[in-house]
Amino acid sequence: AGVIVASVDPQKLSQFYQSLNVGRDGAISLIGLDGIARVARGFRSEAARANTTSNILARLEAEAAGSLPIADMGDGIRRLVSYRKVAGLPLAVAVGFGEEDALDSFYNEALKYIFACTLICALILAVMGSSIQHRKVLTQAYLAMRESETIAQARKTELSSALENIEQGLV
Repeated sequence: AGVIVASVDPQKLSQFYQSLNVGRDGAISLIGLDGIARVARGFRSEAARANTTSNILARLEAEAAGSLPIADMGDGIRRLVSYRKVAGLPLAVAVGFGEEDALDSFYNEALKYIFACTLICALILAVMGSSIQHRKVLTQAYLAMRESETIAQARKTELSSALENIEQGLV
């Protein structure tokens, strides 16, 4: 049996974490299960990093991986944080994206759908208004035709009566 020891230069690890794009309000950290953050990036204050670390360590006892929303942890930013315990090592990785960054595309899509629905509703209302106006015109035409039929029927009766009595002469 033997022991293999591997060491990683913390500066290289830090450079790697700095190269990750977690957005404007995102944060990433490598946390030891002893509560000490080995590398952290994106937290605007030490209190935010410490609060996030303690929340994640509490959750790691129940589950090895998961996600949670973290509201204002000292730096005024709401984040959606996912974490995972590193297999075989006393470490965990946590990646958090600012809520605005994470939901930005959702909000943009929602605005597009709201705009499209508004246009469709306006179109439906315009068609209904046109239909109502057309129905009024048809009703007026129908009433005028019924009045014409009544007048025509009266004249027909008058003319029939005159034709039946033509032998007596027209007055």
